[in-house]
Amino acid sequence: MSHTRAGLLYVLPEATETAVLLPGAEEWREPLEEGGVRVVEGETPQVAIAPAERAAEVVATGAPSAILFGRGDLKALQQAGYSVQRYLPVPSLAEPSVLIPLAYGGAARYALANLSVPAGLVKRLRNVVAGLAISAKAPLPGSVAVATRPAGLPFPVRTGQQLGLPPRLDWVLMLGRARERSAYFLFKPGASKPSWVLKFSPNHSDPDPFLSDKRGHDLIADVGGAITQHTPSLVGISVDGPRPLTVETAALGAPLVYWLRSSGNAARKRAVVEAVARWLIQISKESAVPGGIAEPLAALGFPEGIVEETGADVAVLKARVVGVPAVVEHKDLDPTHVLVDGSAFNVIDWEEAQRHGLPLADLAFFLAQALPILDGELDDPAIGRRDAFARLFRGDSASAPLLFQLVREGCDALGLAPETVGPLLSLTWLRLSTGPRRHLAEVWFADPRLGPSWDAWS
Repeated sequence: MSHTRAGLLYVLPEATETAVLLPGAEEWREPLEEGGVRVVEGETPQVAIAPAERAAEVVATGAPSAILFGRGDLKALQQAGYSVQRYLPVPSLAEPSVLIPLAYGGAARYALANLSVPAGLVKRLRNVVAGLAISAKAPLPGSVAVATRPAGLPFPVRTGQQLGLPPRLDWVLMLGRARERSAYFLFKPGASKPSWVLKFSPNHSDPDPFLSDKRGHDLIADVGGAITQHTPSLVGISVDGPRPLTVETAALGAPLVYWLRSSGNAARKRAVVEAVARWLIQISKESAVPGGIAEPLAALGFPEGIVEETGADVAVLKARVVGVPAVVEHKDLDPTHVLVDGSAFNVIDWEEAQRHGLPLADLAFFLAQALPILDGELDDPAIGRRDAFARLFRGDSASAPLLFQLVREGCDALGLAPETVGPLLSLTWLRLSTGPRRHLAEVWFADPRLGPSWDAWS
């Protein structure tokens, strides 16, 4: 229910099992029931949901919490002892991805600037108007009122306080899709930037992703050095309750994938991409295990059918990289996992990280995605992602010289022989070619200028 209107339940101070729907709130039934909430009649519910004009009827239900939408006078709730707060669901109540408490001006402005990522002029203007309304404490169209008696922080945040979080916090909530985790960005009262992030899952109680988070943080702490300079730190983990969660220090900023597409200085954008790439090279150098490639090669798995489809000879590829070092590998260094705040950056989501991984894999995968965005090719309908990928590695795009330079620097840092680069990237693309990334291996092995013998970089 995380990306439905039922995501509003995660702003309440108690977990919800029962709800009553007053006339006008019928469209809430399906998302509530899909999320395991029982819609009841004739008994006191944990939450009442209604149009704001029915505030007096909400009081009569006796529910300790209520969600009200639309225009209407809420005095009846306040007179009955409810604390009433307004929230802005972005982009909409029907499909919210971010829930912003309007009472927390600094947190709200941070969310609008970094988490909602509007696309198009209309949405950008809406965010500007919203920011002004927050500053002026004015009513905001599309906002939702949440009434609680007594007032309290969201129930997952209250669990997180047992891990050492302070008693008073401002916050915003980013909702994940399907089995993705959601995250509260937690602020010291009145602060304009978050200090912590609390991750939890609205849709399952599986502790494994959270235990993997801890393993990733433990790996970072064990390796030390450069890797710790641009990564968050783990505050604590809880897997015993109904909602496993982790708390870590906040990585600030907007996802690089959106930041590169925003208006701004191209040279500054290129400088950040280079900084991330050279940091990856430094991590590889510091974490290198000479001759350690055997372990990651033995653990390699490939998406179904991709080896047969491309005609790749995996045994030959592995034989051509025997003896190269193993390095720390993030294993999913998508630009959405790089956050940019001014000239600073942080890399998040290390749950799949591997102590002994493939050299050049993180570097190549990161640049294969970031540089075509920087060049405008990924968003050019005349080019598209398949051709943009091929053009970059063939040397035909504007950023190809930068790619080649960084690959050379990566090889120099690890002492890689030139003839190992093509096979290493071939194994990398085969492993990563799942879902929307299927084109990586397809293009790589189909293009005569790419593939295991790729040497354009040298």
